[in-house]
Amino acid sequence: MLKHYLLQMYFIIRKMIMYIRKKKFVGEPWDESADHEHCRYREYIQKNRLLDYRVRCVSAEFPDGFKWVGGQSLQDVIYGIPNGETRMLLYRWQDAAVQLEGNLRKGNFKWTGACVYQGKIYGFPRTANSFVMYDPNRNEMDEIPIDTNYMGEHHYGGVCTGQGIVYQPPRGNADILVTDLNTMECRHIRVLDTVFGKQIRDRYCGSILHPNGCIYFLPEQHGKVIKFDIKTERWCFIG
Repeated sequence: MLKHYLLQMYFIIRKMIMYIRKKKFVGEPWDESADHEHCRYREYIQKNRLLDYRVRCVSAEFPDGFKWVGGQSLQDVIYGIPNGETRMLLYRWQDAAVQLEGNLRKGNFKWTGACVYQGKIYGFPRTANSFVMYDPNRNEMDEIPIDTNYMGEHHYGGVCTGQGIVYQPPRGNADILVTDLNTMECRHIRVLDTVFGKQIRDRYCGSILHPNGCIYFLPEQHGKVIKFDIKTERWCFIG
């Protein structure tokens, strides 16, 4: 009798697991309407699909230590953002030419990640309380201070909107850093752990600006992704 009962329970639990898996991974059916988020996203990735790639080893002498983290491509040149380096890396992929520009201050983890805005490269602050800006048309580099007084690593990478607003995820603190590149004015959006009722002080290290108008900040140590709506500036944890 007990064996028969346990066998019935086994099949019931198995059906429940299969049902949960189906609900979890199948999700909603694909909506083919032209204005649906799914189709807008598919159109976006088709335009940005990498059609061809080649691996090329570049022979160049670089100093030891932390060098560059993150970069951008503009006018057939790839720009590496100074991390521990005092110079920006310029790589012209057409002729594999390598060039180092600038004479910035020393220090590790100064800037990480970048954006292109109005024809200029902006490196995002990581330990620095400043942006590093490079104008390729004038071949000029400048460190632009911002009104913050962080100590150590405070933000990592980020994204820039078409209006020149940079959003950076927290790294060792509890706020999203918002900087207007048009005025270099900063403000902070506090991020609270709604589960435990306390401010998070965790490390995020990746950011994606989705076609749906939201930014997704990816965690390095914290267990949840931050979903941030640009229009409403409301956020939530997902995952």
